[in-house]
Amino acid sequence: SAYWGNGLVDGNWGLFEERLTGQIYVGATSTPEPSTFVLLGIGAASLLAYTWRRRRQAAFALACTVLITPGLGISSASASTMFTEDFSDNSPGPDMALGTGYGSPTTSFASGNFAITSSESSRIYLGTLDTDYASANFDFWATVTVPNTASAWSIPFFGMGSATASSYYGEPSAPNLLFVIRPDQLTYETRDNSAGTNYGISLGVASAAGTHRLHMHWDATTEQATFQLDLNYTGTFASDFAVTVNGADNGFNATNSQLIVGGGYGIFFDDISVSTVPEPGSLVLLATGLLGAFAYAWRRRRQVA
Repeated sequence: SAYWGNGLVDGNWGLFEERLTGQIYVGATSTPEPSTFVLLGIGAASLLAYTWRRRRQAAFALACTVLITPGLGISSASASTMFTEDFSDNSPGPDMALGTGYGSPTTSFASGNFAITSSESSRIYLGTLDTDYASANFDFWATVTVPNTASAWSIPFFGMGSATASSYYGEPSAPNLLFVIRPDQLTYETRDNSAGTNYGISLGVASAAGTHRLHMHWDATTEQATFQLDLNYTGTFASDFAVTVNGADNGFNATNSQLIVGGGYGIFFDDISVSTVPEPGSLVLLATGLLGAFAYAWRRRRQVA
């Protein structure tokens, strides 16, 4: 099934309308992250300490220091690398590298972006060095500029999978979950383990040439990806198109879930970023722990006074 809607507008999520395609996907039951249990412990310890007798105050202060300090630094997702890259040093940067291409691809970072400078009949991808993004909740962003051409080789690919080009016209190797703009057909589509899905969704424009902003939101618990496209991006993201794709059966693991951008002929990418998405329960528990610590400090000040 797929979900459509306005999506993210200036950082706010909108509603999605489901379009059934004959399959129903049921998400798995949420499994708390390790940090959730730690934060629960912090909250419980802090709140219980509120009732401790006065002679235990010194011991509690030490316990709070030991528990809260590491708890605040715990990642809400996994150890996956979160970064930003604008190619301002005219290189792929420390977190990405070029994969094995198809045909005879050439690239350049000389203009402060990732430009694919080769002619038709070749493709290449820039992928993260980290290969374990499937285990993390994240938001992945990239800006892509598409040339004014009707060539099928000028298709930008964006998403999670492998930066190695396959023998099938140089498209990314499986497993993968990708969003694809088709300037040759003025449409967009998705790739689910290299199989085309959501074919022929019209962009509603006379030309796909221009600068566009791409967004991927991955939920590691449900293993679903929501892709969004801001067509003709002007600096403030406003989703024009959105689609959610099920990645639970794609076979992602710690060694095959890179984040990738790329394609062929005349495309260039810029302003890439990957950021973590905290689990809501973790935020609540962190707030509970801090509230308990503040309550204890307030009570102690009152006793001193």
